[in-house]
Amino acid sequence: MAAIILIITSLMGVKGQEMVLQQDVDSVPGAGNYGPNKLHFGHLYLEMGFAIPYPQTEQKLIKIPLTGSFAAGYRYKLKIFNPLAFILEAGLRWDNVRFNQFEGKQFPDTDIHSRQILHLSKATTGLGLRFRFGQRGNYLGRYLDIGVRETLLMGSRLVQTDPGNNDTGNWYRKTKQIFRGLEYMQDWVPELFARLGFNRFAITATYRMGPLFLDTVPVELPKISLGVETALVRY
Repeated sequence: MAAIILIITSLMGVKGQEMVLQQDVDSVPGAGNYGPNKLHFGHLYLEMGFAIPYPQTEQKLIKIPLTGSFAAGYRYKLKIFNPLAFILEAGLRWDNVRFNQFEGKQFPDTDIHSRQILHLSKATTGLGLRFRFGQRGNYLGRYLDIGVRETLLMGSRLVQTDPGNNDTGNWYRKTKQIFRGLEYMQDWVPELFARLGFNRFAITATYRMGPLFLDTVPVELPKISLGVETALVRY
């Protein structure tokens, strides 16, 4: 008899937990308005992305998967109603583009180098909508973000490395040239972004809507990138 009572009590406890997970957390007395699934919430994030070259001309131009980006920032969420929220974010991003070296290349120059890397530093601001689905506990849960982002170029640097030439009597193994403040870069570039989240982690996609270079540059870099993101959240 005691065992039967214990089983019934356990089932009632499980049922009660399911009820809490599914109810609106804003309606819980004393819950407050700040939290992952409440009216207001904000958190830091880290993201790593990789360029997806398309068409074939882009695949020949850059090295995959050594071309990518790293981003860090802060995201604020304002819940409109249970499944929908407004998001606003700002951050910094560092893009690294490693160029393939081949005969007939036109950019950044026509010479063959041991290594040639374009480094870009950008400030980013974005806004969008979050569609949340699944259970409604007070955590990030599963969600889909869709929005637009503006990037501002803060710094540009082209680094070229070549083997040393000991025939001249200058005993060195390699030479490095660094070009800063590249004048053929666009300052402002808009982007579209999407993010499929699973609690603290998300799969990200970005599409660049404008050209990265001025019209004087005969090539264009990949506009699509995919990545992974982690939200720095404590529950």
